[in-house]
Amino acid sequence: MFKPLIAIFCLSACVPDGASDTEIWYSTEAEEDFNYLPLGDMPFTQSVESWAHEKGDVAVDLYLPDGTENPVALFLPGAFVVKDRYEWVGHTLASHGVAAVIVQPPEDFARSYSALGTLDWLESSEFGDSLDLGKLLLMGHSAGALTQAGLTDPSACNPGFCDDAAATPPGLAGMALFGFHNEGESDSPMAAAEVPWLLVSGSQDALATPAEVEATFDRLQDRPVSWVEVQGMNHYQFTGYVDPEEDRLLEKDGLPEVSDREARQTAATYLVRFAQSVLTDPTQSWDPGLLSEGDSSVLVEARDAFYPPHNSAELPRVMTELVAEPGLDGQEDQVGVVATATYQGETWMLVRDDAHGASVWTWNGSEASLEQSDWGNPHLNAIFGSAVEFKGELFVGLSSGFPGGGHKSAGSEIWATDGEGWRPVMGPQVDGDPVYTVKDCSLLSDGSAELTFNESLDSSLLENAFFDTDDHAERMPLFLDIESLDNQRIRVSQE
Repeated sequence: MFKPLIAIFCLSACVPDGASDTEIWYSTEAEEDFNYLPLGDMPFTQSVESWAHEKGDVAVDLYLPDGTENPVALFLPGAFVVKDRYEWVGHTLASHGVAAVIVQPPEDFARSYSALGTLDWLESSEFGDSLDLGKLLLMGHSAGALTQAGLTDPSACNPGFCDDAAATPPGLAGMALFGFHNEGESDSPMAAAEVPWLLVSGSQDALATPAEVEATFDRLQDRPVSWVEVQGMNHYQFTGYVDPEEDRLLEKDGLPEVSDREARQTAATYLVRFAQSVLTDPTQSWDPGLLSEGDSSVLVEARDAFYPPHNSAELPRVMTELVAEPGLDGQEDQVGVVATATYQGETWMLVRDDAHGASVWTWNGSEASLEQSDWGNPHLNAIFGSAVEFKGELFVGLSSGFPGGGHKSAGSEIWATDGEGWRPVMGPQVDGDPVYTVKDCSLLSDGSAELTFNESLDSSLLENAFFDTDDHAERMPLFLDIESLDNQRIRVSQE
């Protein structure tokens, strides 16, 4: 006697979204209809491109709006996730005038070269004239978001995600990251670019849990940041479909409480509002809540000011802008900008250099240029300095010497420029210094030394004076105190 065996087959694509925990909630079929999204009116074209890397070909889905100078959103997928699963991102942004670039790395997850190499390829490609890479939004999901976050400060990038060439793209205008947390246990501020950030997460996400995203939000201090938690959404609903063979953490994700389309429609709505604020509509006032008031589908936490004061004293924040490689001309001895001034439409910078002498550079908004370094006095390292415009000229004050009681100063000078040439205002070139020739030097038993000169010495010029060495490029200056003087002889010592 054989009992009938009933086999039940259920295609996951046929299971209703938002099913119970005994059913498969996801779809394994790629989306074809995107009308459920908050689409704009901008026409766009979609193409599949690629560029070659030593690791293999990097594939790119490009969603290019009609017209020119389109801002760019570059998206990196999650680990083991192909670019096709994020078509909804491309359709949403391109229809609102933002060129969407969704990258497929040749490896299991996207590393920094996937983003930076794609940007370089775009700039030199046939599409370059249609793009404005000076308005760039970095985007990513899960591991792709972790890589993008690392590019905002490669020194703090998670190991394995950034290579030696990793750098923050110069046109970065904002960050939009899905299912992201920084994977750190520290509660100290994150090292990251001070541009607007958007964190979109799901209340049912078990891979980037609400507690982990909240900790990341708390660490993103001193920058505008909006955290949108989509109620009922989980981690894999950020993808248009799933692949159970590749999505190794699928079973560990939380069960959603809203349908896939409802979750992505909500995420897309807030993505558009954020992108328009930072990329396409500079006149729109920044709303950190992204118009979320009254929307029960989300919980939103935000900081409401661009570049707010960083302390209770309400002092303005100092925003940095990279103008050149360290040292401006590659000189490691150029250790810092001492003074800046705006003159003739450019930023003028007095740069300290303890080995070769101070220099003055200009920054015109795109490149730095050396204006002056030949003072005729290598002692002028500009440990202190100033720059100010006065009666049509820029006056620069330079000092010399090093910190510490035994180092002292070797004098200060003032120079002026009209933008074409330089003239000394105060210094040896204006009121020449006397020159004496050393005839003999004897080391005395008490550690001091006696110097004999060919010329008679003017005692008035030697009052409170001292000697130092000239080879500053080879070693730190050696300053010698003048203890006594007698016609052609002086006695010196070093503290």
